[in-house]
Amino acid sequence: MLLRPRPGRWLQLASYLAVLAIFLSGGFFFFQHIFAYLLSLESLGLPLTARILNTAFLAFLLMLFLSSLVTSLSVFYHSPEIDFLLAAPLPGYRIFGYRLIYNTVYSTWATLLLGLPLLAALLYTSRASALRCLAVALGFPLFLLIPSLLAVAVLLSLIALFPRLSHKRLLCLVFLTVALAINSPTKEMSIFSTSWAN
Repeated sequence: MLLRPRPGRWLQLASYLAVLAIFLSGGFFFFQHIFAYLLSLESLGLPLTARILNTAFLAFLLMLFLSSLVTSLSVFYHSPEIDFLLAAPLPGYRIFGYRLIYNTVYSTWATLLLGLPLLAALLYTSRASALRCLAVALGFPLFLLIPSLLAVAVLLSLIALFPRLSHKRLLCLVFLTVALAINSPTKEMSIFSTSWAN
């Protein structure tokens, strides 16, 4: 009985895959039309495209870090599943690794779904070489993974300083840090260069 598949399971899976395919293809064509129009502008297209990409991926980076920082507090410390896992005959590093993978997937899936069609449209529109496509394919997972792991490291450091850290206090620290970062002078970060059109 436990191994018997649920009625409509394959139909539900097919509907999820169909919605995912529609979303990814629609996002690809949407971004492809935008990049095609921007790159068609002779003098403003390339700098404007680079500026938009810089802003977009900087926003993605900040959202990934903040999302992973907030969700990791629940995943590692405030989840009911933690008590069950700690009572199981499993070594601590396996429990930590399992929760780390869960937190990474949970906090990065939205950026992954939005970033894949954007990058695919950019590579297609700019007629990127195979080497550049390979570099993007290898670099984008690192772009998702690094802020997620960094957020977990920051959270573990905060827990060591504040053992009773709650979501409310964590959000207060996040908002305070963001406010200080906005008010402080910073240099513009450049992620993409104008070499896309070469």
